[in-house]
Amino acid sequence: MDWSIFIRSANISWDASSYSLNATLRNIDLMVKPGEKVAICGEVGSRKSTIIVAILGEVPNTNGTVHVCGKIAYVSHTVWIQTGTIQENIIFGSTMDVTRYQEALAKSCLVKDLEMLPFGDLTEIGE
Repeated sequence: MDWSIFIRSANISWDASSYSLNATLRNIDLMVKPGEKVAICGEVGSRKSTIIVAILGEVPNTNGTVHVCGKIAYVSHTVWIQTGTIQENIIFGSTMDVTRYQEALAKSCLVKDLEMLPFGDLTEIGE
């Protein structure tokens, strides 16, 4: 097979008895080649999670094709914050590497946010 994930003209509906007109997602096409990494991105409420759970087989496909070949890794967007400083949450028990830390802040667009906090990355968060 040429695809790890193959979705063609699929209508995805949380209600399996729903007709195509009431589908949560309509006429979806997605093809992912073996070894290819894909990120499903979009605004809140744009149905990203629905696409993911359709691929995982947890929501019915009422029309079209949804086929998965092989294994899939799924990383949830559930947030987990430990009690401590922002810095401690970022380095997460690792030895501080200032260059790598600054690079992580820049790549995650946190620099300006941290500048607004009175204690910057030493601000306490969590419970």
